[in-house]
Amino acid sequence: MELSGDIDPHNVLGLLKQFFIEPAESILTDELYEAFLHTSDIEDESARADCLIEVLKQLPPGNKIIISRLFRLLYTIQTHSEQNKMTSSNLSICFAPTLVRKQNMEILKILTNSETTKSLVQFMIEKYHAIFEPQPPQLHVPARGRSITQIPEPTTDDKQIREFKKVLLRGTVRLARNKMKELGQYEDIQDVSNEVSKKEEDIGIEDVHSVSQREMSLR
Repeated sequence: MELSGDIDPHNVLGLLKQFFIEPAESILTDELYEAFLHTSDIEDESARADCLIEVLKQLPPGNKIIISRLFRLLYTIQTHSEQNKMTSSNLSICFAPTLVRKQNMEILKILTNSETTKSLVQFMIEKYHAIFEPQPPQLHVPARGRSITQIPEPTTDDKQIREFKKVLLRGTVRLARNKMKELGQYEDIQDVSNEVSKKEEDIGIEDVHSVSQREMSLR
């Protein structure tokens, strides 16, 4: 769609922002707010993109479609930044407070998280294709002479990813519980709680197994 010369693009941008800021709850949901923030702690960009894909999968279907189309638009806009001056950084300054927010947050916490939310939105714009249009993973073949079961040393990202998994799990459960309350399915909430406890135990067991495998590989 082309805009006529009489329409100010800034007004269109303002209208778009208004669409996302009018609802009390962000389109990324209150429940998944912490999970989105935790992805910023992961230094490896490929792993961070994978974690964002996992969070986005938990969004309600309508939210996923809208957020995907929004970031496709923002990605397209920043590819013309030489003409429109709207770089991914400038766009993230405009949209981060609108998209990455939580209801009834204290002003101090909003200010504390502002740089993280800006960095998150900028990363999602720049890595649009990796996050919203990911390619199927390729099978990794180890180099000759190297065991396929060789376990690498633990990294800071390993710990951050495990923490991210726990935060995502809790956010997903809160999202499911709130939806069940809306639908009046109170009898299913306890089943969800039990399932979460099991999954949290599994995440803890993964940590123990990782340590044991590394110890065995050193013997």
